[in-house]
Amino acid sequence: TEPKPPAPPPYPEISMDLKQRAMALATQAKELSKQGEAVYEEAMAARRAGDDDLWQEKLAEAGEYYYEIRELWNELIAEMPSSDHYDEEEVANHYLGREGSIVSKALSRLTDIKKQRRL
Repeated sequence: TEPKPPAPPPYPEISMDLKQRAMALATQAKELSKQGEAVYEEAMAARRAGDDDLWQEKLAEAGEYYYEIRELWNELIAEMPSSDHYDEEEVANHYLGREGSIVSKALSRLTDIKKQRRL
């Protein structure tokens, strides 16, 4: 029999404060996403009405909510510890998978907004 490969090294620990901030940010992301979605719906109504300027204006406004979510999450990730074996994102995925999923879902509309924006 072949010897077992060595166990992967442990992940660096994160503080309870960081975990709690991530949980609060996930809740905030849901709320910002709802607000962004409401403005996005206004943009789509303007598009259907043929008001191109208002459509683009509302897309830009909606995008601000999603960019804020992304910025806040990226700032939190930057505070994650790292090691020789794991970078900050890997540590975040390990400890904050649930919160990361909530934030990813909250950001899902951003791609649609980017595709429709005329810069």
